[in-house]
Amino acid sequence: MCSVSADAVVNSANEELQHLGGLSLALLRAAGPQLQKTSDDYIAKNGRLSIGAAIVTDAGDLPCKYIVHTVGPRFSDFDQSTAVKHLKQAVQESLRQAKRVECSSIALPAISSGVFGFPVDLCADTIAEAVREYCDDPQGVGLLTEIQLVDNNDNTIKALASAVNKVFSDFEPIMMEPLQEEEDSSSEMMELTTAEGLKIRLCRGNIQDQTTDVIVNTIGDNMNLNQGAVSKALLQAAGPNLQSAVNSEAKAPVLQHGDVVITKGFELSCQKVFHSVCPAWDNGEGAAEEVLIRIIRFCLEQAEKFELASLSIPAIGTGNLHFPRDLVSRVLLNEIHSYSHRRTPFHLREVLIVVHPSDSPTVDCFSREFKRQAVKRKIRRKSARKSNLFSGLSSFFAGLRGRLSNTADPALERKDSDCAVLDMCADNEKNLSQAKRRITDLICD
Repeated sequence: MCSVSADAVVNSANEELQHLGGLSLALLRAAGPQLQKTSDDYIAKNGRLSIGAAIVTDAGDLPCKYIVHTVGPRFSDFDQSTAVKHLKQAVQESLRQAKRVECSSIALPAISSGVFGFPVDLCADTIAEAVREYCDDPQGVGLLTEIQLVDNNDNTIKALASAVNKVFSDFEPIMMEPLQEEEDSSSEMMELTTAEGLKIRLCRGNIQDQTTDVIVNTIGDNMNLNQGAVSKALLQAAGPNLQSAVNSEAKAPVLQHGDVVITKGFELSCQKVFHSVCPAWDNGEGAAEEVLIRIIRFCLEQAEKFELASLSIPAIGTGNLHFPRDLVSRVLLNEIHSYSHRRTPFHLREVLIVVHPSDSPTVDCFSREFKRQAVKRKIRRKSARKSNLFSGLSSFFAGLRGRLSNTADPALERKDSDCAVLDMCADNEKNLSQAKRRITDLICD
């Protein structure tokens, strides 16, 4: 929990916000002593926290922005229903507090499953149900689009995964194993395939070691390849001819943001290097994001134009240029999907997103975006199946209409919901039975 990548993490606290053991103590040690002082000041001013309540504090030295402190219930066999009620309150109030401070992601532990004695399976089921109720509430969610359930105990993780599978079964949830560290410095981690067959792979490795047809580089407007971690690594592996080629192909002493210079790979294991000039992040106040999008699109188009089958691209802008990791991961994957849909490339069949092995925060961010994209595709496929079912039902009823007599024309109304109720009418039992069988066949198909 102390190293999780999220805007907020939830602390399972006691009523006095004394961070003396377990998760609370671990968060205190990671956040720094100011966390306890902030907690003490809150209690002195407002009094003890009640069970099911939650408050937000700064995260101190933790990588997240906020800590949400909530008080879970102590479990009692004599009043189990009250304990479940209070646990749901703790979970949902934590989510509301995260929404209030405009968090887009939050990490929840298995609240009350430790010294407070909540049975793990019941705790997991209750947390999953509380999250589902919050998500189904029209007043919930807001900017909060990612809820992580986190624990360091394998059995608890399995219980949480089982509960999510059960409670969110209509969303066909995708379960991902935690990323494992690899001894090899270059290891493939995740893969998506667009509807048109373009593979997108997330790879933890060194950009200069990639064997794709194209490697994308980032350079400054002065074209000095010794500046910047990516370009310097590529220069050392390719040899000095790479710098000479950039200077020659640029045909200008200074480049503009968004320019891309194309050279050979020389001693690299690629055919071409696309050297892109990306601006520093402007906090969304200028055109930096537009330039990043333009670079990505140009590189993909040129790879197809040169009839090249594979391209490696780093997490452009996430280093010294200070682009937000979540923005880069979202933009990069969206643009690759958009390009694939728009152009249906014939030659370009694979894009590798390469993140340095030591850059765990960027790896985590891209991993989450890969998961989101996988879920989005699954939802689209499910929607398409529903659309096909509706079309089939409409066609059937259109054919049946001519065979019905002395009844009003049947009507079928489509509503955007996961559940549909069909009222059927016919002039005799035989036709009604036939209609039921046909609908059952359509649904089963």
